[in-house]
Amino acid sequence: QAGWLGVGGLKPAICGRICGMRLAAVGLAWLSQLSLLPQVAAIPSEDLGNGPKPCAPGQECEMDGFVGSRVIFEDEMVRVWNFTLKPGGMTSLHRHDLDYHFTAITPTQLEVYDQHGKRLFDFTAAGTMGFKVKGEFLEPTVGTLPPTPRTHSALNIGYNDYYENLTEHKTRQKSEL
Repeated sequence: QAGWLGVGGLKPAICGRICGMRLAAVGLAWLSQLSLLPQVAAIPSEDLGNGPKPCAPGQECEMDGFVGSRVIFEDEMVRVWNFTLKPGGMTSLHRHDLDYHFTAITPTQLEVYDQHGKRLFDFTAAGTMGFKVKGEFLEPTVGTLPPTPRTHSALNIGYNDYYENLTEHKTRQKSEL
């Protein structure tokens, strides 16, 4: 389980007892509302395939469902991805079907490309950012970015390996219904 980033960086065996206590401590009143939240359609994890499809700047690339490197946790509410990108490395061309947020564990500078390989902008990926799917674009809910298409790829133009955890939300909030 090397490299596993869970609650507080704890490995699953340790996290079971400690994380359970943390969850109990924050209260479970919200649990009674879960059945009232509608599910949102996305590519099921079992249909993702064997891994992201390679992409390069300026190229038309084949789209896949990999919004991260690999799924590290999934339940009926969320799908959590570990995301690693070496300097000069590029994500696959992917489409966000779910609202999500990410937390950069090790920040870097990322350059964003549209589905036709056209460079859109670059930004410092640091801290936590969140997005809501609005038509064919992502609307920032935490942080600020220029208009970002749901379908895009990103290139690490920084000098260090980039690490992030990305959480896709499979349900809509009651306020969004």
